[in-house]
Amino acid sequence: MPELKAPSATRADAQGRRAARRAASEAAEAGPAGAILTALKRKRLELARGEGVAAYMIFADRTLIEMAEAQPASLAQMRAISGVGETKLKRYGEAFLEALRGGTIVLI
Repeated sequence: MPELKAPSATRADAQGRRAARRAASEAAEAGPAGAILTALKRKRLELARGEGVAAYMIFADRTLIEMAEAQPASLAQMRAISGVGETKLKRYGEAFLEALRGGTIVLI
């Protein structure tokens, strides 16, 4: 019978980081900006499906959480958020500002 190996430290570290990111995202969704974060995630998924890419390629959860907390009202304010560079700002900025303004928020 083949010998079973214990998970490597690298794999355990990666699993721990994923769990921490998931916990941070869930905490943010439960917080005061939760409805906004949910709307931003929906917008990200819609854009990702339209482009045929993974959602995290649009913006990472960490960026969406910061966006929900900061609630930028302009592209200039959005530019200050970590993970929002010039290319993504030009490509997705207006769509996410619309979501922040409530144009795409759907409360369940």
